[in-house]
Amino acid sequence: MIETYLFEYFVAFYEEGSLLKASEKLHISQPSLTRAMKKLESELEITLFKRTKNKITLNDNGVIILEYAKRIIDIQNAIKKKADEIKRNIISLKIGLTAPGPIYKYSFFKLDEKINVTTLIEKEDILIQKINDGIIDIAFINNKINNSHLICQKAFSEHLHIWVPKTHFLANKKNGILFKEADGQSFLLSENLGIWEEITRNNLPNSRLYFQDSNDLIDIVNASKIPAFITNVTMNSIKDNQRVAIAILDKIATIDFYIVYKKNDDLLKKVVDKILYQSKS
Repeated sequence: MIETYLFEYFVAFYEEGSLLKASEKLHISQPSLTRAMKKLESELEITLFKRTKNKITLNDNGVIILEYAKRIIDIQNAIKKKADEIKRNIISLKIGLTAPGPIYKYSFFKLDEKINVTTLIEKEDILIQKINDGIIDIAFINNKINNSHLICQKAFSEHLHIWVPKTHFLANKKNGILFKEADGQSFLLSENLGIWEEITRNNLPNSRLYFQDSNDLIDIVNASKIPAFITNVTMNSIKDNQRVAIAILDKIATIDFYIVYKKNDDLLKKVVDKILYQSKS
């Protein structure tokens, strides 16, 4: 069995870009790191690096192994954290999302004082892999999947709206609007929107999109006449009598969320049920 520290050293080399910087980060000598990398190659029985007189970089094999090395480290860290939480009688709940909508829809952070909730936004395929690897506990994805080890059930749908001042010329589109009708306008958006960022970029190719820190977005929107976006989920937590929400009629402006978690985990099922029943809307 390959010792985990070899993968840690391997990832450190990639992140730092050189043996010297990686050895300084790891607090080991450069020769020791070099020997460790050669040992990893020997254990795997493949070469991982392109070596020249003055430089060493990952080869194609190394790029492939890098992703697995990162996953091994993530799993190890998750195991260590879980063991610590067990000792402290605290449940850690890691929830992965393709977009922030479920955070507004459900009371993740009010489940129980002994449940420590953390969230992350990633692409759907990455979230499914993290569920399978045990790195996250629950995922909200946008497509129904069939997996003998996972439960996947429909949670809710989110619909995108353009959010404009009442004086804006688009405000009279009360029956809805197509992306192409709004293309060319400038828009304010929150950072880290996940799949919504991809959708807006792809369907508004001629628009300028100004991404803001989510903590500052509402204040910036209130002080501006620039259109923004809102959804049927987020509008319940935002009060603004100076703007109107106009539904976007394109099919792509509606996304479904499916909640995914591992089977045969009674405690996790209870948590999921509690999340779904504590819907904010």
